[in-house]
Amino acid sequence: MKAYITRRLLSIIPTLLIVGSIVFFVMRMASGDPATAMLGASATAESIARLREQLGLDRPLAVQYVDFLLNALRGDFGRSYATGRPVAEQIFAAFPDTLELVFWGMLVGTLIGVPTGIIAAVRPNSIFDYASRVVALLGLSMPPFYLGILLLLLFAVNLGWFPVISTPQPGFFGRLHAVFLPALSLGLVQASFIMRSVRSSLLEVLQEDYIRTAHAKGVPPARVHYWHALRNALIPVITVFGLYLGTLLAGTVLTETVFNRPGMGRLLVGAIQQRDYPVIQGGLMIYAALIVVVNTAVDILYGLVDPTIRYD
Repeated sequence: MKAYITRRLLSIIPTLLIVGSIVFFVMRMASGDPATAMLGASATAESIARLREQLGLDRPLAVQYVDFLLNALRGDFGRSYATGRPVAEQIFAAFPDTLELVFWGMLVGTLIGVPTGIIAAVRPNSIFDYASRVVALLGLSMPPFYLGILLLLLFAVNLGWFPVISTPQPGFFGRLHAVFLPALSLGLVQASFIMRSVRSSLLEVLQEDYIRTAHAKGVPPARVHYWHALRNALIPVITVFGLYLGTLLAGTVLTETVFNRPGMGRLLVGAIQQRDYPVIQGGLMIYAALIVVVNTAVDILYGLVDPTIRYD
């Protein structure tokens, strides 16, 4: 197990190097020039060339690439072209708000998806089962930002229960009040994935011989369902949590824009509009690092949930 964990942790470095390389070259292939975006279309060729030299964009692409990788390994993503501030400073100022949104979105999805999936599996082909599957299908078909617009119109504009601009407020309940609608728009979509995963996994486990044996021995149904069956059905669900963290992070980009909420999403959208390469590269690298670390933790968690799993 220790050898497996060591290999998995060491694999994070080449994975991030590959991701960083893809991000770097894709940004350079995109249309638009940072100097032109900053100075405007009416700027002279001389001023654009001077700014490109100041930003280091006139250097050979290979030199820029090597500098980016070496600096990224040290956690230095350079300075923003637009503000001149260190990219790491901007990212770590915006990232807590995004993590807060992801946490509450995941919590909402879990609190809705897991119990719904359990009840649907325990009572298959019931009215509740059919209704939950229809709702899950709607949730899977609806993008988080579109659902966010509907929630914003209903609860913020029409009813006035929540602020239109989701700026974090002082205090726990102030922050919770501000993050509720954005987290709900992310969590409802996440709940659809979790519910389907829990239902299908638990249905499969409930057909196993040891479950029928437990029923035959007179074990209470609640203990059979929630202790014996649910624990063995958790592995696919854990996989869903790891995989859809990336979906949640991607959903925060447009969700923060819709709700006018500070965070990494708005930072990246602004950077893309301004062709601010360092901010885009740094933000995407942080996203990639978080996803890789979480999926590595999920792989390791398999062995803790199911003792029969052994890593060579």
